[in-house]
Order: sequence, then structure tokens, then C-alpha cells
Amino acid sequence: MATEINARLIQQARFTGTREYVIVDGKELRIRMQGKFKQQLVAISLLALGEKSSYHIHFVWRWMVLAISGGVLLGGYFLANKFYGFGSDVIDFSVIALSSIVMLLGLVLFGLNISRKRIFYARNSHIALFDILVSKPNVREYRDFLQSLQGYISKARQYWSLKTEQQMAGELRMIRRLVNEGVLEQAQYDLAKDRLFRISNKKSRQADSA
Repeated sequence: MATEINARLIQQARFTGTREYVIVDGKELRIRMQGKFKQQLVAISLLALGEKSSYHIHFVWRWMVLAISGGVLLGGYFLANKFYGFGSDVIDFSVIALSSIVMLLGLVLFGLNISRKRIFYARNSHIALFDILVSKPNVREYRDFLQSLQGYISKARQYWSLKTEQQMAGELRMIRRLVNEGVLEQAQYDLAKDRLFRISNKKSRQADSA
């Protein structure tokens, strides 16, 4: 049986490759991540997705560390030269040029890699599952896809209604699979399991007292 593609969004990120988000058969989101040396396909059930999401500004701090390292190199050189007096015009020029290049490169790369992301969470455990770059490739395509995604999440809940226990069990299995695929960390699975068990125990106590 052929799969039906309901909506698609393709995003190109600097230095990290391409991501393709596809809603399939009104019940699954597939994310294809294509880098220079690796390709990965991730499948997420729409039933396990929460409707709410949050914004996050992402910084690649290693580039700022590079810029600071250039400043430390320059400051350290002049401080050492002040006390020991071993500098010369050639050495001064070389150190200043190298430090300036390092600082400038770090600042430029830091600025280029600042990105706004929209993070989506699991329905019951509220574990962050994936993110989408804001307004990429353009505002219209980004918003159209988000509207489609939210609409199909609502439809999936209407058409495939499950009991809370079944929802949580399916969500936990999906998170376990994402951990095995290297998408999520083991700590996220442990946190999700603890949260889902607390929800289950709370509902059991409420049922017993009713």
C-alpha cells in the first residue's frame, strides 16, 4: 500500500546539512537528516506528540570560545612581554595578526550559527523529541507546515483514540526506539519513564478512591 504524503518541509542549516520533515498517512512524522557523512530517518507517531511547542534560541558556544581564546592569547602575550621584554616588531605583528584573525573568525562563526528553533515534546512525558528552524526556508512554508502538523495531530487523536495507559505505553516504546537509534539520550528515556509511571500511579490512586 502506497503511503500518502500530507505535508513536507525541507530546511537547509549551515554546516549541519539538510532536514526533511514529512507527514505521512495522517499519523506519522518522518524526519530525514542528511549530513556530509551520515543520513538518518526518524519516525515519530503523531499520537505521541504534544500540541504545544516552545521557542529556543540556539548558540554554538564553541565559536565564542574560539573568539575568547584569541583575546586571551593577545592579552597573555602583551602581559608576558611587559614583564619579560622579549618582543620584537615581527613577533608583535605576528601575534596581533593571529589573535585578531582567531577572534574575528570566532565572532563571525558564532553570529552565523545563532538560530531560533521551535521544539516539540512528547504528549505525556514532555520530553523534547525534535526541533524545527523558525521561518526556514521562508516564513510562509514554515507556517503552512506547522499548521498542517498541528491539524494532523488533532485529527490523529480523533481517529485513533486510545486509553491513557495505551498512549503512555506507546510513547515510552517510541522514546526507547529513538534512544536505540541515537536520536535521544538514555537520560531522556529514564526521565520519560519516571514521569509516565508517576502519571499512571496517580491515575490508579484516583480510580481507587472514586
